[in-house]
Amino acid sequence: MTPFTSFSTRWAAVAFVLAVAILAALPSVSSIRCFECNSVKDPYCQDLKANESASQAYLKDCKDTNMPQGAEPFCRKIVQT
Repeated sequence: MTPFTSFSTRWAAVAFVLAVAILAALPSVSSIRCFECNSVKDPYCQDLKANESASQAYLKDCKDTNMPQGAEPFCRKIVQT
């Protein structure tokens, strides 16, 4: 075994371990989340703030909504003045 081959083998092992470590450290990916709230039924919805802990009850994954088969989920913001 030549020193170059040994160096290449070590470099490949280090690169593999580094790649595995980076992939393991990445956060998990989640779906789009939207606030599902109707201010006609719940007055709190008018002043819904994303960073308030009480607002988390209205936060839903798009895949959890009751959508017709074949429909694609989307988020919409409506501001009435």
